[in-house]
Amino acid sequence: SLVEYKKVLEPVVCEALDLKRGTFSIINRYDFASLAGLSCQWTVKQGTRTLDSGSVLLPDIQPGAAKDMNLPLDEALAKAQGETVLYISFRVSDEVLWAEAGHEVAAAQFVLETSAASQPATIVNVLEKSSTHLSWQAGDHRWAFNGQGQWQTWQFQNLPLITQGPKLNLWLAPTDNDIREQPKWKRAGLHMLQERFDTAEQRSLPGGGIELTIHTRVAPPVWAWGVKVQYQYEIHPDGRVLLTVAGQPEGEVPGNIPRIGLEWTIPATLDQIIWRGLGPGETYPDSREAGIYGVHHATVDRLLTPYVTPQENGNRSGTVWAAFTDILGTGFTVASSQAFHLSAHHYSVAKLDAAKHRSELIKDPFITLHIDHLRRGLGSASCGPGTLPAYELHLEPFCFSLELAPIQDAHWSTF
Repeated sequence: SLVEYKKVLEPVVCEALDLKRGTFSIINRYDFASLAGLSCQWTVKQGTRTLDSGSVLLPDIQPGAAKDMNLPLDEALAKAQGETVLYISFRVSDEVLWAEAGHEVAAAQFVLETSAASQPATIVNVLEKSSTHLSWQAGDHRWAFNGQGQWQTWQFQNLPLITQGPKLNLWLAPTDNDIREQPKWKRAGLHMLQERFDTAEQRSLPGGGIELTIHTRVAPPVWAWGVKVQYQYEIHPDGRVLLTVAGQPEGEVPGNIPRIGLEWTIPATLDQIIWRGLGPGETYPDSREAGIYGVHHATVDRLLTPYVTPQENGNRSGTVWAAFTDILGTGFTVASSQAFHLSAHHYSVAKLDAAKHRSELIKDPFITLHIDHLRRGLGSASCGPGTLPAYELHLEPFCFSLELAPIQDAHWSTF
């Protein structure tokens, strides 16, 4: 929270006037001090690779005033061959009474070039269908669904990539700020949703793939409201799985909900997480100013924010691509054209919800993974106003897509 607070109050604002020409407006938000004595350090990165960097002293910009500044970005832009990000850091040039030399007082970031997320290709083989449940194999890839339409097996080179496939999830372990909403959510049965299998259809795709469409209904016991859900899987011979999830609410749905997304479990060995999005710390829809866009790496243990009382934590917003691998770099990736929210824990939502102290948490033998399409904001109801209307989340018809792909020899420094 203090990191986010620092970002909101930072005394220097940098606005892009012309990114290709490297022209920016520097605004002094101080009431009495000029910006003389601050340096501007800039770095252009493509993933984790630095294309160019430099440092300039800021001009004597008076309190409340603004001046234009130019950065030499031509060389970096000439090298750019994909998503390229400019990071700007405003730092104290010389030691002062309140800070050492090099202390950062403000920062900014800008995306210079963008490209679609991509994953390493695998060898394409003819896809084969087996007669056991719903299962297929293509080269080193194997997928299996049970008779209730649940994705149970995904293997790459005999390595299990999931322990239980994705299912729609609207619930979380309430935070301290959810004190006013939690009773309403539980009265609506959001914490005990169940999924009923309805139908499944399968058809062949050009190129040897399979399309499997599963229809279900997600609802709490007793209550009449629910969500009709369609999972559409496109399974391709190169190992990719394109998953599209669509939901249609029915009945008198709750006024607002915590999240709309997918929950699944993966092997505990896939605890190395690489993601392209906001980081390195947790971010949420209404608490993301301090997040830095780029490629980040953490173990599942490091994704957790250890609040005194266990609760929802560790979300990473603005994610467009993520990899989940073992220490050798074998696992799978998730990518989307729409930014999503990412979180992964050694504890289930139920465990985080039930525990009153961190010492009560015992790790599961698997990792609980959440890929969320939409999230409700945190608000500050534990000590002030609740979530602002702009960050509320209402249960309305939704549709989102993800591309899943196996990966090997992945290391965060290569992205």
